[in-house]
Amino acid sequence: MGKEIKKFNMVAKLRIMPKGIEVDLKKVENEIKEILSKCETSKFHSAEVRPIAFGLKSLEVAILITEAKKRIRKHRG
Repeated sequence: MGKEIKKFNMVAKLRIMPKGIEVDLKKVENEIKEILSKCETSKFHSAEVRPIAFGLKSLEVAILITEAKKRIRKHRG
């Protein structure tokens, strides 16, 4: 595993549900990549298009995240 990957210690998986079949999921994926390229605490890992029903598809995105202690408030229960 490279040093770049080791600095991340969490994975967030997101499912993006489009409003209709006309939504370009590749464009959505590219926009997510562009936004994450500017972020120091997270990095795009992978994306997968998954069928839902009747031609509708979702985009599942995995994002690597590093715990930024200043940004994450610990829950005390």
